[in-house]
Amino acid sequence: MPNDKSADTIAFMNEYTDASSVSDFVSSQNWNEDAGRVERVLLGEPTEEDTQYLESKLGSLGHKKDSRSAIQYAEELLRGWVIEDVLRTELASQGLPVELSGEDKEREFLEETTADADLVLQNDGKTTHIEVVSDYTGFWKRTGNADLRDNKFNQIKSHDETLLLGIDFDSNTVFVVDPETVPSDYMQSHPYWNKPAYRLDVSATPFVELPELPNQISELL
Repeated sequence: MPNDKSADTIAFMNEYTDASSVSDFVSSQNWNEDAGRVERVLLGEPTEEDTQYLESKLGSLGHKKDSRSAIQYAEELLRGWVIEDVLRTELASQGLPVELSGEDKEREFLEETTADADLVLQNDGKTTHIEVVSDYTGFWKRTGNADLRDNKFNQIKSHDETLLLGIDFDSNTVFVVDPETVPSDYMQSHPYWNKPAYRLDVSATPFVELPELPNQISELL
């Protein structure tokens, strides 16, 4: 059985694609990682061979995976890849030429990755980077705050033109903001992560359904 986050991610994929399964979706997106393994991990059914493979690929990344096991870290990466690919295909179908960015765009587990944004949009000769974040608990809408680890926030600020795209799985809505225009507060130690973080005020930011996202992005370009 998939955990709640993976179940929500799979439901998101099912709603906005024609894929009949996770492996079908992965194959359609031409991922380098094995489609069957991806499906088993997201469904919470990894084999011993899967576990050994992921440990060999990700086990040494202690600075990135923290206390998570290789399986847990892989599952988080895979959820992010599914979300990004669904967004890319959905936005492209509505006329926004969004492409994957970063060294993991071939969808292969890497020993080292750069801090590139998740997506990049080329529009009228202008390059806009899009960083994707997710909330599975409804915290953003409930509190009006979106918390980002400091390295994620600094990554976003490192690009001249960057939008923050958030997916609220609790309400099945999304938001997009220019982080330069959103008030933010630095937190020395986040109460959940126990690491430095930034809290963004998104209380005045509209949360919309995914089909409305292209209009929201266009207004910020």
